[in-house]
Amino acid sequence: MKTKAISLLGGGALLLCAAILPAQGASSAHYWVLGSFSKVSSAQKEERRLEDLLSKDIDIVSFSSADNTYYRLIVEKSGLDQAAMSMLEEKQITPWLVPLSEDQIRFAREIVKEVAASVETRYSLVLAGFNRRDKAEQLVADLVRKSMDRVSVAETQQGGEPYYRVVFGPFDAETRSARSKAEVYGFTDTFWISTDAEMPAAAVAPTPAINSAWEPEPVDDPEDFMSTANTDEADAAPASNLATTESGLIREKQMISGFNRDQFIRFCTTLATSQQRERYCQDLTRAPRSN
Repeated sequence: MKTKAISLLGGGALLLCAAILPAQGASSAHYWVLGSFSKVSSAQKEERRLEDLLSKDIDIVSFSSADNTYYRLIVEKSGLDQAAMSMLEEKQITPWLVPLSEDQIRFAREIVKEVAASVETRYSLVLAGFNRRDKAEQLVADLVRKSMDRVSVAETQQGGEPYYRVVFGPFDAETRSARSKAEVYGFTDTFWISTDAEMPAAAVAPTPAINSAWEPEPVDDPEDFMSTANTDEADAAPASNLATTESGLIREKQMISGFNRDQFIRFCTTLATSQQRERYCQDLTRAPRSN
């Protein structure tokens, strides 16, 4: 699966009583947003599902909002016809439009690739599912007594209600040997799910926050995701964005030091947060010369 992740470093938005205006000459286009997630791995799961549904390429864009990073699934405005809209409506997905500029996409393509590379995918075999946790836990206890190891309860949702799966794993791959062992214990109608684990922050170069002037996003488990712009929902999960840490500031400084003069000036005038302007943009006469 190719990772088509693009980092969205800011936008022409009027939020938090502060106008972030695009530089003169910056072009932008409108895109449909099909969903928003707090983890790139969750966005990738939904991306695969919607690409299969719509038979269209879907991109992932990343941006910062307050102290969080979110990953949106987007498609060009012209990319959704009435038939595609009807299919999304059947899945209870309500797209909404946002403007994205070419500069926003170009500035941070490499940064989000690092985020995607930090996700390790493993797989668990689903043996059974229950509406009550105690029943799932009872099955796990029975299997452990029968010497079946690596079984546990994984909570998800179905129809907006809690649902409890008994899973076997995780494993590094979808192996036939795992299915065979499950069959020995009487589980023949099984299926695989992926289990994405964020690698420890110390092992990954963190992604700096470039612009925080964006609206909060609704975030749900991707399996039961209802991608409507319901701002009453609480934002999920702390950001993987660590620009306030020492290592995050180092990574941020390295990225900005690679800008040419035009990129640096545009960053300072349209994309930087107030803290970043104070940190890097006090004297624009020191901007690098044009390449």
